[in-house]
Amino acid sequence: MARDTTDFRPIEGVDELVEHLAEGNKPREKWRIGTEHEKFPFYVDGNAPVPYGGERGIRAILEGMQNKLGWDPIIDDGRIIGLVEPTGQGA
Repeated sequence: MARDTTDFRPIEGVDELVEHLAEGNKPREKWRIGTEHEKFPFYVDGNAPVPYGGERGIRAILEGMQNKLGWDPIIDDGRIIGLVEPTGQGA
């Protein structure tokens, strides 16, 4: 659960961090098996990280997938940051 985007106060201690994280917990009866992991792309040639912009950037990859798969874009501040497939799963 992301912190409210209108609350820009920094977390100032371990207790506050633990409390904030605990707010996102589900009750045990709603637990399900699942996994989420991030992927960090690098170019094979030179191992440089892939930038957001440019012909071979993250935006181009997401827009290409959107065009090919017909998935809906996830937009943040005018930028495509992900895709949602028809069953509501994000990519």
